[in-house]
Amino acid sequence: MDYSKPSDDPSKKRKHSRYRPDRMTTAKVQLDAVTSSFVAEATALVFEESYGGCCLIIFSTHSISLKDRWKIQIGSLHPMLSEVVWVKKLDDIIYKVGMKFLE
Repeated sequence: MDYSKPSDDPSKKRKHSRYRPDRMTTAKVQLDAVTSSFVAEATALVFEESYGGCCLIIFSTHSISLKDRWKIQIGSLHPMLSEVVWVKKLDDIIYKVGMKFLE
């Protein structure tokens, strides 16, 4: 085996460990983070969490793009400004979205 090549495993490139949240943990999502107040526009299932971000499963009829800025409130935590860092379309309206916390 050649161990001189960097790993292609994305989990080895991450700054923070990922963990699975409690079952059915949800996040309230504001898809447009421009406003100062938080108004939940959608609810997403939290698939993974870490100190620096999370992975959400969300139903959306709007397209989701890299660098979109959302406000996310996981459970009773304060809403946090976040940025879309990756998107995987699972179905016509179902997306798996990687979010990075910006605050």
